Amino acid sequence: MGKQKLPLTLLVFLLTGCGASLSDLQDMSADGRADYVCERRPEVQSLHGKVDESAGTVQRIEKALRTGYWDRKKCTTYRYPDKKGNPQTATSCVLVKGPPVDRLRAEAALSGAREQLAGYRAVHRKALAGCRERVMNMTPERAFDYHKEGK
Repeated sequence: MGKQKLPLTLLVFLLTGCGASLSDLQDMSADGRADYVCERRPEVQSLHGKVDESAGTVQRIEKALRTGYWDRKKCTTYRYPDKKGNPQTATSCVLVKGPPVDRLRAEAALSGAREQLAGYRAVHRKALAGCRERVMNMTPERAFDYHKEGK
């Protein structure tokens, strides 16, 4: 599947984080409207989060295999007074060198993580395609209502 160019109107909304009004959706092409509405549907966003999380797992395992050790997070919690003198706490974390990698286990985990990632990507693509198919046939007004329902 090749990369598609995002319509300029959609790109502006994505970059600015602004919500679209009905007139904005009326000004969009059917493709742009479908992209805008479907990318913001809760079910699509949830799946997108799972894809990102799974991709992060794959990257962590690949890095561990490359470096020969697991990264560990070392966190320090400290207290400080705010401007009014009230005690506050904050946590600061850094990655440090962890235990060595068991290559056999890590490679097995990587294989499973890649399978899981492929599965999430397929489900995400299917959900996005199904949504786009529905929204493409909607009037701008109905697409706007559908968009508002998802919030």
